[in-house]
Amino acid sequence: IRWSMSSCAAVRLLFSSEARRLCMVAAADAPEGVDKEALQKAGGYPLEYELYVDGAFFAMKQLGAAKGEHNLFFEDLPEGRKLLELWLPAAIALKIYSLDVGDHTIERPLA
Repeated sequence: IRWSMSSCAAVRLLFSSEARRLCMVAAADAPEGVDKEALQKAGGYPLEYELYVDGAFFAMKQLGAAKGEHNLFFEDLPEGRKLLELWLPAAIALKIYSLDVGDHTIERPLA
């Protein structure tokens, strides 16, 4: 019997933007050879996303056991340039399809 399991870690997306709204399209993923049912039973749901703005907690979004793609929205972000940290769910593999900030740019944070 061959066992494969997906290992996940706490990962964040760190960037600067003047956006007032952030949208991400993603999907829970199970790499090839991984038992998808076992992965779901491992406690990766609900999917939790946390957003920090300039180092301060802004909001948390929880999504149930969404199958396929899901859309995540954070709205009413503070005006002006800010450092955004989007923490991804830590207990499940995730495939990110897009990150959208509307007409604004996404920039690497200044050191």
